[in-house]
Amino acid sequence: AAVLVAKALGLTDTEIQQGLSSLKAVDHRLQRIDAGGKVILDDSFNGNIDGMMASFDLASTYDGRKVVITPGLVEVDEALNIKVAKRANEVFDVVVVTGDLNYAIFKEYIDAQKLVKLASKSEMETMLVEQTNVGDLILFANDAPSFV
Repeated sequence: AAVLVAKALGLTDTEIQQGLSSLKAVDHRLQRIDAGGKVILDDSFNGNIDGMMASFDLASTYDGRKVVITPGLVEVDEALNIKVAKRANEVFDVVVVTGDLNYAIFKEYIDAQKLVKLASKSEMETMLVEQTNVGDLILFANDAPSFV
């Protein structure tokens, strides 16, 4: 749609291409960050089932090891968090749950060897350093907990 508007305004293909190439990602909306050989997808702004499932679908296309860090969904019914947990179990090698809110649901639907529970920022920092590797994809999904 943006290209059609630009053409209607008389911009050339070269001008449109230059403009599009300078676009920056919107912070916390599936923002890619390359850090220490790891690929971080920061989707911490999205707090709805559709956004979370879309980010999981994108992560599923990654060939390497996949880690998700999430509190689950907030202020929704249990059925939606069950859906999130089941899909996370299918896609990710490590599922990190931040806080207590949805931990019981995740514990029921995530393979035990994949599940990690964190209660503080320092625990998360330590886990990211010690338990993730070069080449890993790390997805921050949904609203970040207050300690992040």
